[in-house]
Amino acid sequence: MSNFEDIIQMRKHYGLETPSVSKQIENKDQDWFNFRRLLALEEHEEFVHSYKHNDITEVFDALLDTVVIAMGTAAGLGLDWSKGWDEVMRSNMQKVRSEDPSKSKRKDSLDLIKPKGWVAPNLSPLIGQSRKPNFYQIAENLAKRKAVDYQHSVL
Repeated sequence: MSNFEDIIQMRKHYGLETPSVSKQIENKDQDWFNFRRLLALEEHEEFVHSYKHNDITEVFDALLDTVVIAMGTAAGLGLDWSKGWDEVMRSNMQKVRSEDPSKSKRKDSLDLIKPKGWVAPNLSPLIGQSRKPNFYQIAENLAKRKAVDYQHSVL
């Protein structure tokens, strides 16, 4: 199962809404937004605290929880994380490492910069699309779960 499919299953498990078509943000109430914002802030603070205290296990936990919260928020808005991820990565892979920190927006040689001709991610076509189930993936996941049940591989 993909990570985003895990999030969809988690939301179903807890009875949380997961629209199949993206919703407009104004349809979400302020309480929902504040809850998601506080979750993200809490994990960010956990990350900073753990990093400052050299606790790599808790740093890792905070990073993973941050992604779970981001994916859950996207799912709650009916956004297809997987397709959006692919488009953002396509665009990010066009960037280059900054050889001269002064050319970087953040003045850091670790920064990635947008070269001439760089094309920003185009997420607009993904808004409003429905998430269609990948039946091959569903069947493969079922076979894997059954293999565990019977303690042998069927793939």
